Amino acid sequence: MSKKPILDWRYAIGEIIIVIISISIAFGLNNWASARKDRQKAEQYLENLQEDLLSDRAALQTIDLRLDTALQQHWGISRHFFATIPGRDTVAFAFFKQLNRPYDFFPHNATFESLRYSGDFELIKGIDLKNKIVEHYGKYAVIEKNLSTYERTQFDYSFRFFHENLDYSKLQQTKGLDMLKNPKFSNLVFSNIGLLGRMQDGVQASIQRCDSLIHQIKLEL
Repeated sequence: MSKKPILDWRYAIGEIIIVIISISIAFGLNNWASARKDRQKAEQYLENLQEDLLSDRAALQTIDLRLDTALQQHWGISRHFFATIPGRDTVAFAFFKQLNRPYDFFPHNATFESLRYSGDFELIKGIDLKNKIVEHYGKYAVIEKNLSTYERTQFDYSFRFFHENLDYSKLQQTKGLDMLKNPKFSNLVFSNIGLLGRMQDGVQASIQRCDSLIHQIKLEL
């Protein structure tokens, strides 16, 4: 009669423990590699966002400078409504010249849109940072609306006014330029001052948000 093999429980338990440890290490390494990959992906997104914000900031600064120049021109024109001062003969030309300078802003939002629609926004860990990113790009719509309103106002009112009230052949001549006596012209000037000021407030606020986001992203990288 053959003897049954003797099972070495200590050896079996040791083998099981080794297998469990090996599996745990494999899972740990896999999770570490996955987390590292996600972190690298998040850093790439943040770097791209930083580049986009720097480009937007530069564009917004250019618009801000142009708006400042336009506001100064309009305030300069408005002084002629209240006093007889030198330069009255150039008022119409100065106003007309700035009408042909549209303000265009095309935000660099490809990275933001990719984060939104790919589901990768979860890779950005900071809740405060994520909220600020969403808020910032959401408020670009305000700038675009203000710019669009200004452009539409110029086409609907300013260009029409000049078309109906000005002899373009005498635009740079002194005779026949009695625009300052026309109340519609003063209304246009002060309306533009209000629109330009609102546009500049929005642009400057966006520049400040760009600076804040760029600083916060640098801290995350």
